[in-house]
Amino acid sequence: MKCLILLLCGLWLPWVCAQNPAPVQNGPPPTDLATQPVPLFILPEADTLLASVRARLPQEKLMIQAKVGTRLKREYRKLQVHTTLDYGAAVPMAQYSVFDNFGTLREVMQVRFPQDGQPELHHFVGDSKIPNPAFESDQLIEGLQFGWNELSLAFLWWPNAKTIDRGYTKARQTFIVDIPVPGEVKLPYQKIRVHIDQREKFIYKAIAYHEQNGPIREIEANRLMKIDNLWMVKDIEIKAWPGPIKTVVTVEDVKRNEQSLPLQESRPVPESAPGE
Repeated sequence: MKCLILLLCGLWLPWVCAQNPAPVQNGPPPTDLATQPVPLFILPEADTLLASVRARLPQEKLMIQAKVGTRLKREYRKLQVHTTLDYGAAVPMAQYSVFDNFGTLREVMQVRFPQDGQPELHHFVGDSKIPNPAFESDQLIEGLQFGWNELSLAFLWWPNAKTIDRGYTKARQTFIVDIPVPGEVKLPYQKIRVHIDQREKFIYKAIAYHEQNGPIREIEANRLMKIDNLWMVKDIEIKAWPGPIKTVVTVEDVKRNEQSLPLQESRPVPESAPGE
């Protein structure tokens, strides 16, 4: 599903080094600046990183089918999610249709991504797709423990993000970006921290943080697949606290022009950092 599809392309040079240092001079340094440490790298602007991630979203219209499984206290809940993505439209959009285990349509979310402003979410319920005027942005999906803002990647369009660090995630070098929840968006957390692959501009992990309770939701890629020479996320794990309650989303089919695209390769995301 597309919240789960960020294509692997591009190259980013994340650091710069000091070259040709000045010769050593006798006597006291001319200014206080000589005592300051020389930075070994510069973190890129968060807005630039998020724009690079958005630019990797597929511009061709795709239809994706995925299964969802959640282990609750007394049951194992199964759902199907059918997603239509059209990021190449004049106004980019995505539509998510959620079916129960018996194939009954339970709810539909349409998301529009205008060039200026926040993503627009429109919610419908039941087979008749009745508009839901009571929809709130913190509403969970069909009783699961994650919501529409995470599924739709709406946070990629939120302002005021900040790059806070770099590190390793799933054996890949990543930039770590904090994205505060906009004041007009009602959610049970205050920020989302995303780990973006430095080279490919691919999100490996997103964690929603409550200011007092710490992480309350986490989305992480577990397996990748290659379709039509493009790498996509195949399996994703979502954790919700308290618990944690675990949900696994598995992409089963990707269509273009009503034709299924053949799976070329599938592999797990590496767990260890280089040298381990």
